[in-house]
Amino acid sequence: MRSSQDKVKEQKDKEEDKEKLKEKKEKLKDKLVTIYKNIESVKNFV
Repeated sequence: MRSSQDKVKEQKDKEEDKEKLKEKKEKLKDKLVTIYKNIESVKNFV
């Protein structure tokens, strides 16, 4: 049997992983948006 402390720790770890994933997704999104904007500005420039 695992103690309730272990279970609580596991839950916290899961939550942290979710947060990290969220942050990664946000950063990726920002990069994509930036790339897209750059492509658009190049198109407009040509």
